[in-house]
Formats: sequence, C-alpha cells, structure tokens
Amino acid sequence: MGHRAKIGLSGAVGAVLLVFADVGLKGHTSATVTIRDNLMQFFGVGDPVLMAVLTLFFIIAVGVACCFIFEVDSQASAFYRGASVLAIAMTLVPATEPPPLETSPSSERISIMLKPEDGKSIASATVTVWDPKSQKVVGRSRFKGETYAFYLKEGRYRIEVEVPGYDIAVRDIEVKAGRPLSLDITLKPTWVPQFIQRLLR
Repeated sequence: MGHRAKIGLSGAVGAVLLVFADVGLKGHTSATVTIRDNLMQFFGVGDPVLMAVLTLFFIIAVGVACCFIFEVDSQASAFYRGASVLAIAMTLVPATEPPPLETSPSSERISIMLKPEDGKSIASATVTVWDPKSQKVVGRSRFKGETYAFYLKEGRYRIEVEVPGYDIAVRDIEVKAGRPLSLDITLKPTWVPQFIQRLLR
C-alpha cells in the first residue's frame, strides 16, 4: 500500500471512530444524527437507514479530503485530521437535552410495562417521546424498574424505549381525552450496540 493510500485510510479510520463516539455519547442529540436529519430534509430522502449510510460516507470523504488538502505527512496526523472533521461538528452542534416527561397527574396517564424475552430483570430504561409529525423530541426520562408511568396531552406520539442489550422498542400511540393507555412492551435481546441502532433509525 502506497504512502498516500495509508494517509487516506488513516483519515477515514479517524472519522469513523469519531462518528461512533459521537453517536454513542450523545445519542439523538449527536452531531452525526443532526447532520443526517438535515441531509434528509435537504434531499427529501425518507429512508433514515440509507441516509445514515450516506452521512457516514460523507463524513469519511470530508475527513480523507482534509488529509490531502492540508498535506499531512504521517498516518498519525492523518488520523487526527480525519477525526477533527466531526470533532468540529460536535462543537458546532450543541447537545440540547429535551425536557423530562411529566410524572405528576396533569393530562392522560401512559403506563408502560417491560417484558424482556430472556426473562432477565430490567434495572432501568430510557423513554423518549417524539412528535411524529415534526420529528421533534417531546420529552425524555430515565426510569427505574420495569413498570412506570408518565402523562401526555392529547395527540399522536411515537415512544422509544431503550435498554442496553435489547432492541430499541418503538410504539406509535394516540392519546385521547379521558382514556389512559397501558402498553406492554416485549424487549428482544440483541448484540447490536444502541448507538448503531440509533444511527440507523
């Protein structure tokens, strides 16, 4: 492998590792996911998996290009140059945590019971509620145990339940006045890390 090829490969590896770190640490508020969502809107692409792949290739391409534009002279420098592309994006896209879900009686009660397929007990779960129309997060909270409740106003929502070691569970619901909801959610074990699941959603 020639010197230029090694430089390009090092830059690509740096970019990929930073993508994984970004999504793993920040999740839905990561720079990578934000870039993906913006590209989806700009190009009018509705497939998040396809756009996640294209976003990854885009970041890699920019990282490799920077290695040659700035004429780095070693593989170590190329690695850090590739990583710096997303590092800059991570600082430009601040992590804004959504508000916690309402747990005091205020509107309609949503009860959730988790049922792991493998029979193991669940210590805690992260629940995210989305507005499916605007694709914005309504609220997010971390709950202990396998049974919990929160309150939502009337409307349509998408609920995501994240527990390490399991597939991210997704449910679409419609909340109506005077009609509390009870959801039994079965969790399927998986070896796929959550940050990869998030990127592909």
